[in-house]
Amino acid sequence: MINTPNFLSFLVALLAGIVGIVSLAELRTSALLGVFISVTTIPAAADVGVSLAFESWSEACGSVLQLLLNVVVLILAGAIALRVQRWAWRRTPGAPGVRRLPEER
Repeated sequence: MINTPNFLSFLVALLAGIVGIVSLAELRTSALLGVFISVTTIPAAADVGVSLAFESWSEACGSVLQLLLNVVVLILAGAIALRVQRWAWRRTPGAPGVRRLPEER
């Protein structure tokens, strides 16, 4: 799974992005956030280094693709989750972190 991107790797990165942004937005960052991010990036990055050291070019390319997929999905999932959370907070009266402009009240 480290050097062959598939649906499961996409799903893990998607969930990590959602959990990460929700944790940050709720001001409840913890070690769990680091674990989710690390699970998606460190194995692929480490495999790139090991593959290059052993001159396994196809495995290195697969790991680079995996790493890029994970980073892009983390960013997109985080951005979408933040948008959804912001939308939900605006619809909830008295939600944390939402400042209403005078014309919105």
